[in-house]
Amino acid sequence: MGTESNDEIKGVDVENDNKKENEKKICDYIKAVKSIEKDASTLYKDSNERNSMISRLLRDYGGYTGFKWNQTSGSIDDDFRELIDRNLPQAASEFRKNGIYDKIKDPITGVKLDLSHMHASLSGYLYNEKRVIIREEWASWAGDMLSYSEKLAEADEENKIPDLYSYAENIGTTKEEGMNFSLNDLIADVDARNISVLVKQKGMSVADAIEQYYLGGGVQKRFTNFVESYGGINKLESYVQKHNWFPLHNSTRKYRDAAHFGFVSAVKRMLKNE
Repeated sequence: MGTESNDEIKGVDVENDNKKENEKKICDYIKAVKSIEKDASTLYKDSNERNSMISRLLRDYGGYTGFKWNQTSGSIDDDFRELIDRNLPQAASEFRKNGIYDKIKDPITGVKLDLSHMHASLSGYLYNEKRVIIREEWASWAGDMLSYSEKLAEADEENKIPDLYSYAENIGTTKEEGMNFSLNDLIADVDARNISVLVKQKGMSVADAIEQYYLGGGVQKRFTNFVESYGGINKLESYVQKHNWFPLHNSTRKYRDAAHFGFVSAVKRMLKNE
């Protein structure tokens, strides 16, 4: 019977300690969202409106502000913002980009969870105004596909990429935050969709859905759940291809198509790992 070395035992202990510390950070993050929800309930009696406003506030705290975000997922309520800033003055700094909740790691891949990005994506899915004509995914993976296609065009102009489709398969492979359509971005988009399903179809609050997802096991099958929410991989792929951006002409169409292919390929690749 083999024996473990002291170094191996220490390594396991450190790994367990890191896992526990990360879970504590997730719990603190959820507790903070619940505090915001408590105050939100004094302003919004309708749960759909309340969930949408909370996601918009978290989006704004993360730096996703301005006309574009107001169009894709709604404007922030100044009265709500003032209420939270007054009752929970630490919230703005805690939820900002590079704040304390921006240091939480994904329980599955170990990369940093880009919660600011996730909140922005979630706000699109929970935007409940009937006048909305913009697809909810434009605040999420569709918007990232557009940004990626623009970067792809720039890279091709500079370096003459021989195979755009092969190149686009790097979507979701880089683990560095800030890289164009990194694994962090992909996870944030997928998690936002899955959490929104818990909110809209299961009737959960934003905080309860986040808790169920990250601590209740939902994250274990994130890509499976994401694909199933669109009715399967074939329907997802067909839906992805319906997302166009303008101006669209022969010189830009190839970058759009490559971005479509790269995103779906990334989802399929991650799906195999589950």
